[in-house]
Amino acid sequence: PRLTSSAWDARMEAAGELEALALSALSAQTKTSPRAVPRVSVFADDNAVVSLFDQLVPRLADGNAKVQTRALEAVTALVTALGDRAAPALSSLVPGLGGGVGSSNENTKAAASAAVDALTRRVSSHLLVQHVSHCVSYGSARSIPAMLDALTRVVASSFDEKPTLVSKYALPAAMSTLMNGKGAETKTAARALLKQLERKIGREPLLSHAAMRSAAAKAKLDEALAA
Repeated sequence: PRLTSSAWDARMEAAGELEALALSALSAQTKTSPRAVPRVSVFADDNAVVSLFDQLVPRLADGNAKVQTRALEAVTALVTALGDRAAPALSSLVPGLGGGVGSSNENTKAAASAAVDALTRRVSSHLLVQHVSHCVSYGSARSIPAMLDALTRVVASSFDEKPTLVSKYALPAAMSTLMNGKGAETKTAARALLKQLERKIGREPLLSHAAMRSAAAKAKLDEALAA
């Protein structure tokens, strides 16, 4: 209940308390079974993981920037500890982080960027492809450059293992941004993603994909790859 308190300081403290409780459980489990793959006993099933992040994700869009920042810091710590165990919560967590990286508050934006970095380091890339691609295609304009950067990293490390996922999700997101994205920062980030896709997929297959959309799309892609 304190996470939804009308007092911002109570919500901020509750985010920290939830983080501490989860990390304490993880630490206790690790000490009990030092050779085992770390697993938080209270998060033994997917529903428990979803429940944990369901409590935090609304605070990522809290009306108070200090609460937002503290919740993002908690997410960073929890994702770092849980790794792939965070996967069941990605459908709500990744969009929440996307909103944070688009924040006009510098502290919140920095905390969100750190959380996204933790996500791309600690969660297997193939688990992230669809969710990050969705944020690139449908996120707010302010968040798209940072999510494009994240998707570029995800593509680099996931393509060899799951090329079909990249072609299905990341490629359409890149092409959509190329055709509709606005702003120099977004265009630069989109070109970086497309060049990464070129390295992984090949120039001709990329151009063939664009040609299926339209001649204009093919010409624009050719221009972006040549830049």
